Amino acid sequence: MAGTVMRRTQTEIHPLGFYCTARGQGDERLNWQQPSGRVFNFVRAICPPGPAARCFRGNEEIRINRVDYLADAPTYIGIPGAVIAKDTAGFLIKTADSYVRVIDWDADIKLKVGDRLT
Repeated sequence: MAGTVMRRTQTEIHPLGFYCTARGQGDERLNWQQPSGRVFNFVRAICPPGPAARCFRGNEEIRINRVDYLADAPTYIGIPGAVIAKDTAGFLIKTADSYVRVIDWDADIKLKVGDRLT
């Protein structure tokens, strides 16, 4: 906005460049086996107007639009994808290292503590 951005060629950033493929169907699938930081970034990257991150309880789909990354959440061993608590802000889901709070989602089901999401 201030007009102070300096242009750089791709080779200045990395000599080989950076290449990505287009997203395809199924790429929106959440992987609870990842650390909380990666889950948080994935949801941020794919939230609306994108397709939204998606997971399932059995055959029932849940579209997740926003999660809170809880930097002070303890690291512990558990079952990734398990609903570990519910509160007024949303629900907590175990990740590979700790947990995240899901605060914006869309689903035709009501989750309860103990449910496991894939």
